[in-house]
Amino acid sequence: MSHDRSPRLWRRGAVCRYRVQVLRDLLTFFGKTHFNRSLKTAAHFEALRAARKMALAIELDPTRASERPARSVEGSAGN
Repeated sequence: MSHDRSPRLWRRGAVCRYRVQVLRDLLTFFGKTHFNRSLKTAAHFEALRAARKMALAIELDPTRASERPARSVEGSAGN
C-alpha cells in the first residue's frame, strides 16, 4: 500500500513536518517566505490529519499561525 503524497508534508529524520509558502500580504508579518512547523509524529496518517488541521487553522487566521501552541502536560510521565 502506498501513502498519499502531500506536497506540504515532509520528513526530517523520523518526524513529519508541515511547510507552506507565506502569502505576499503576510510576508512582512512573518518575515520569511515559508511557514514551517513540526507535526510531532512519525506516523504518516497522523501527520496527514495534523497537517489538515494546521492548514485549516492557517486559513482561518494566518496571523495566529505563528504562535506556538502551549505544550500539553497531561501525558507526561512522573506527574
